[in-house]
Order: sequence, then structure tokens, then C-alpha cells
Amino acid sequence: MTDEAARSPAKKGRYKRKLQGTVKGNANPGRTMAKVKARQLRKKLQEILATSDRKTALAFAESYSLEQLTGPVFSQFYHPVDLVKFRSIALLGKVAGRTEPVSTERVRILMRKLMWYLNEESGGIGWGAPEAMGEVMANCERMGLEFGSILVSYLDPDRNFLEHEALQRGVLWGIGTLVEKVVPYDPDSLLRLITPYLGSEDAVKRGFAARAVLNMGVDPASIPLEFLESDRGVIDIFNGWHFRRTSIARMVTDRKEE
Repeated sequence: MTDEAARSPAKKGRYKRKLQGTVKGNANPGRTMAKVKARQLRKKLQEILATSDRKTALAFAESYSLEQLTGPVFSQFYHPVDLVKFRSIALLGKVAGRTEPVSTERVRILMRKLMWYLNEESGGIGWGAPEAMGEVMANCERMGLEFGSILVSYLDPDRNFLEHEALQRGVLWGIGTLVEKVVPYDPDSLLRLITPYLGSEDAVKRGFAARAVLNMGVDPASIPLEFLESDRGVIDIFNGWHFRRTSIARMVTDRKEE
């Protein structure tokens, strides 16, 4: 009797399943390799964002397309160190900026992905998405004109208002980044949405709201920032690659003196 014939039905079944599993495991080695490469890219990107300077990070990103970097960059939005998160967002904006002249649609797809993460149907919370929307639009003016009103709508109680406190911070930061380059919304209406946050109990919201108003280029004398000139709340402001710790009072007075 052969070894195969001597096997019990149970053993035969296990043997068959083992063979099938082996075949399935090798059915698409390309996909497996792609996953490995994606993990390696994500790990390398995180290392660069945490330890390297801006020039090194941008040089690294030059070797990859927007699509290749999107997933690894998105994963950094959840990084426990805020500096890594903000650096990943800055990098995404630069990559989108160099992609837009080649293909506007590819950047448009990226914007839709970021919007999806802020949609309840996505099942997620959307960490980093508002900040990233603002950064991408600041680097791609056409996207700012197309999607800027959507970012603003996340502060509007009558539209797509986001109730999560951390996301409100992100929206204020994203708007502040966007309006430094383009104001794709009626300035008076935008001011009406931002102004309530100038009196928030949250120092970060107050500071980010003040940054947004100042970045709009509105005459500081015409907006209600005087009471913030004595605001001793301390916040971290991202300057493109590093955080700068400042009081809200100092940030406002410095901008008024420019």
C-alpha cells in the first residue's frame, strides 16, 4: 500500500488543504512583494520624517510618485509624535505640487481621498485630513479654488460641521495654511466662521484661528484681535519642518508689527 493510500480521510483532507494553501500563497507573488515594499517604504519614510532635515526628505520623495507615497504618508497622520505628522503633511503638499502640472486629476483624486476620511461612512475619524487638505491646496492653487469651500464647510454649522475638537483644530490650521496662498471663499463669510474660535477656551484653537485670520491678509486693525495681544496661552506653530513655541500674544503682536 502506498503512503498516499495509507492516509486516513482526515489526514488526506489536511494534506489537501495544505497543498491548496501553498498554491494560493504563491498564486500572486507580485502582490505579496508589493505589500512588502509598501511596508518598507512606510518604515523608511517614518525614519526620514523623524530624523532628517527637510532637504533630505524632499530628495527622498523625488524617487516616488504621488500614488506610491499616499498610503505611507497617510499612515503618519496617526503618528504619536505631532512633528512627524506635520512633516508628513508638508511632504504630501510638495509632492502634490509637483504632480499637479503633470496631472491635475491625480491630485484631485488625492483630495477626494482626504475628504472621504472625514466622512462618517469611512468608519474613521480623519486625523490629519483637514491639515493635509489645506497643505495640498496651498501647493496647488487650482485645487484651492475647487475644494477650498469644502474645507471651510467643516466649520459651518449649516453644512459639514465637524464636532470633534481635534478635527476643528485641524480645520483651522488647514484654512490658515490655504489662505496664505489663496482665499477661495468670501472673506467676510470666512471671518464670521473663524471669529468665534478666537474666544475658545482651547488655546490651540485660539492660536490657529488667529493664524488663519492673519494669513488672510486682512488689515489687523479691522479684526477683533486686540484681546489676544494679552493672551498668554502657549502653542506650537509648525514653520515648514520644525515647531516654534510661542505665546498667542507674541504671535499676534509680531504679525501686526510686520
